[in-house]
Amino acid sequence: MIQKRLTFALVACVAAVVSAWAVAGISVAAQAGAAGRLDLSGQWQLNRDLSEDAQAKFASMGGGGGHHGGGQPGAQGQGMEEIRDRLLNAPTRLVVAQDDQKVVLTDADGHVRTLPTNNRKVQIDGRDVRTKWQNNRLISETTIGDAKLVESYERSPDGRQLIVTVGAEMQGERMSVRRVYDALKE
Repeated sequence: MIQKRLTFALVACVAAVVSAWAVAGISVAAQAGAAGRLDLSGQWQLNRDLSEDAQAKFASMGGGGGHHGGGQPGAQGQGMEEIRDRLLNAPTRLVVAQDDQKVVLTDADGHVRTLPTNNRKVQIDGRDVRTKWQNNRLISETTIGDAKLVESYERSPDGRQLIVTVGAEMQGERMSVRRVYDALKE
């Protein structure tokens, strides 16, 4: 008799917790994901007020608003420009779709990046890219010449924001920028 009551109490408690999550708008599947894979899917709008100011951060490192190819001709200089551009120019909108094998990012200009999440090196836009899930974060590493660009994607604890951190290691310098995107109503 006591065991029946305890089982009933435990089931009732679990049901209450799941109901509370549902009322709060937090999807258990979205938060837990399959094998630690968070659901990043959705339409996202950059929240400039909550995001770091990349221009100011870059300027404080001795960078500026002009052309900074590091004085290096050819592909290496272009690579530095690409990293600088990715650090300083956040997409204002992102659409994220995903399945078990990949995450697809589409920015406001219609540029699409498909990131296979199997932790294998692939060529994307002529660059070596390796993407994997790590502790409920999507981590994508892009090698550009001697530099490395690392992007992480994760949801805020309440699931209403997408947090994107873009970091670069180049010429002995490190810089990262945190961007916050708000979920758009679908």
